[in-house]
Amino acid sequence: MARLRQFHLRRGERGVSLMIVVVVIFALLGMAALAIDLVTLYVARTQAQRIADASALAAAKTLVEQGVTADPVNTQGSWPGSCDQARAQAQQIGGLGTIEGVPVAPAMITTCYNGGVCGAGCPAPGAVGTGFGVNPQVAVTVRSAPLPLFFSKIWGQPTASVSATGHAEGFNPSGTSVPVASKCVTPWLLPNIDPYSNTTIFDPANGTITNNEPTTPGDPEGVVGRAIDLEICPGGCKVGNVPKITAGSPAQLSYYPIDLANPAASGPSCSVAGTYRRNITACNPTPVACGQQVDLDTTAGPTGPQSPANNETAIECRTGATGAGLNKGQDKLVVSSFPFEIDAGNTHSGTGVTAGTQITTSRSVVTIPVYDSGPSGGPYTAPANTVTVIGFVQAFVNSSTGGDPTITILNISGCSSTARTAWSSGTPPVGLNEGSSVPVRLIHP
Repeated sequence: MARLRQFHLRRGERGVSLMIVVVVIFALLGMAALAIDLVTLYVARTQAQRIADASALAAAKTLVEQGVTADPVNTQGSWPGSCDQARAQAQQIGGLGTIEGVPVAPAMITTCYNGGVCGAGCPAPGAVGTGFGVNPQVAVTVRSAPLPLFFSKIWGQPTASVSATGHAEGFNPSGTSVPVASKCVTPWLLPNIDPYSNTTIFDPANGTITNNEPTTPGDPEGVVGRAIDLEICPGGCKVGNVPKITAGSPAQLSYYPIDLANPAASGPSCSVAGTYRRNITACNPTPVACGQQVDLDTTAGPTGPQSPANNETAIECRTGATGAGLNKGQDKLVVSSFPFEIDAGNTHSGTGVTAGTQITTSRSVVTIPVYDSGPSGGPYTAPANTVTVIGFVQAFVNSSTGGDPTITILNISGCSSTARTAWSSGTPPVGLNEGSSVPVRLIHP
């Protein structure tokens, strides 16, 4: 009887193992579906994050080159135009990317500024987040198209979307203790003077922007937008000459050639020999930092590297001009309204950019170091053979006549005495890999 009862018990357990196997298979399928689809979504989100970061950096760079970071009083009049250009640049860069093989359309990209509401367009002036301040922040959100899922459709989830947000900032170090450096510095040294007002452009002690009087309605504050004729310091840059300041339109201001070692090994096909001239035509890869000392190049003369003819050749190579003066094929800066517009010249063959097309950057944009020339209103002093850099000017080279360039100032940044000391004491400066003294960086708010 005992054996008969044991036999019946075993018959009742038949099929249990099969049921367990079936349940486990379904569980494994579910985990596989989750794993495969999660990997798909993870890869897609990584792609979206890269696109969002690149778009945010491009938008912030646009704001920097428009000069909005040199406006300490945060003028609202320039907001709509600047916002539109930054948003358009974010959408253009974002449109170059794909998420899981699907191109990113403009409708998938939204932008917001300084903590304001994100949207496809720009908010009205005066709303939360409008105006940029000295350090404009841009957030760009990229959303993917619906992505098809493989296994999850079994559970009624055929598609899903991902999104990512990139945050970037244009950082103007003026008035801070942060040391800043810039690559691609042009070998021209400017005094800390606005020749129109005969005042300093930033305080050499604390680095704050001091010349913030408006130029014309709707324009940014201070020297941004000023056109200045630069004249190589008299007598071939013999040390001891006081910078020449001549009022007018445009005003004239003397500059000093400086000796920057280690020029770029290569440059445009039009590059000419010589350290000084190559530093004009091509990007010098060695950064120049706040507080760094640079040497004046005193080898100038009627036949030297900085002679009018040699200087003219180098500047025309840099800008792509076919001769002296305006409208010689170089890019053009339109300053009739702010933000300024850069129109392409005839030097973009092979890039798909036709002459007259609006562009966001140009080889005509240069970074120029500044030295302490004295207090606002003078008396001004000439530099010694070795000079300490106290700030930078970002400018657009409009043309060159007789070897002397005419520039329009796009941005300024001052270095405080604390920042200069920080660099000399070994603190790594910000912007070592940037071609601008107002670096653009990703942030994590």
